[in-house]
Amino acid sequence: MDKFYEYLKLCFFNVWLEDLPRSVGLLRSALIIYVISEFFIQINIGGDPIQAFLETVVETLLTFVFVVVMLLISKKTHFFLQAYTAFIIIENLLFLSVSPVLFWIDLINDLLTPYFAIVVISILVIWCLAVLSFVIRQIFVISKFASVLLAFAYLGVTYVGTYTLLSV
Repeated sequence: MDKFYEYLKLCFFNVWLEDLPRSVGLLRSALIIYVISEFFIQINIGGDPIQAFLETVVETLLTFVFVVVMLLISKKTHFFLQAYTAFIIIENLLFLSVSPVLFWIDLINDLLTPYFAIVVISILVIWCLAVLSFVIRQIFVISKFASVLLAFAYLGVTYVGTYTLLSV
């Protein structure tokens, strides 16, 4: 659990990627939570369990590929375990933060609920982008602006890429 808290500090910009513990067990646990959370969100959005499963698998693989390519380009493959675990944990925290909002939208039917939910989800996505760009900036040692662009690219690759690949 101490290892998880180290990664949690990353979400508040309080630790460097190189200082994070290397743990296959933590990555495995984080991946299990990631797959379950992503599947839940996909099934909540689309309703089709087969499509939700495929989207979950493709998004997980695209995240893996994005992290590997970043590390290969920056010649920092020795940070793979920390970087991939960081990306998965950041996504997990986003999913777990968004899930109550999605439940709330389903339960409450009034005029303001969708607008409030959009604001809350937007704030959570911006926070996720900020943390991802913090990690990316440490991998590439680049400007904040460039790391934010790469964080947007990551979201584009994983989410738009998944939709594109599964639409063919």
